[in-house]
Amino acid sequence: SNIPDFSSFYKNLGKKVFAVCDKQSDTDRSKIEKTVEKLFMHDKDGFEQLVLKGTTKAAIDRFIDALEWPQHLKTKFPDPKSDSINALIEYFLWSKGNWSIADFLAQCEEDEIPRWIKNTCQDLRLQCKNAPEKSVKTTQVETEAVTSEDSLV
Repeated sequence: SNIPDFSSFYKNLGKKVFAVCDKQSDTDRSKIEKTVEKLFMHDKDGFEQLVLKGTTKAAIDRFIDALEWPQHLKTKFPDPKSDSINALIEYFLWSKGNWSIADFLAQCEEDEIPRWIKNTCQDLRLQCKNAPEKSVKTTQVETEAVTSEDSLV
C-alpha cells in the first residue's frame, strides 16, 4: 500500500491527513494508522463491492438501463438485470478510471447511497470543521512536487 508514504508526505507539509480505503491487511492498516489523523476503512475487498452491496435494487436497475453496454459485456451478460451485481462489477472493473462508479453514485437518490459513504462524509466534515490551519514553510521544490500535474493522485 502506498497510503503511508503519501500520508507521511502530506503530514510533513503540515496537512491534516485522513485515509479512505478498501480493506487492508493488519500490517498495512497499522502502518496507515500511524500516519493519519483517522483511517476510514470499509470491510469490502473493493469500493465497487461496497457500493453495490450498500445500495438498492432500484438504483442498480436504473443504472443498468441507462448504460451503453460494451459488446464483450453484452455477450457475457445478455440480461444484466438477471445477474446485476456481477454484471456491474465487471462493468466497473472494465471502466475503472472513467468515472463509472462516480456516475453510479451521482444517479442515486440520497437513500440509495451506501450508509458507509454517508457516515464517512459526515465524520470527515466534523473532523475538518473549525480545524486550525497550520502554517508551514515549504521549499519551491516541495511546492512544485505537490502541484505538478504529473504528481497529482
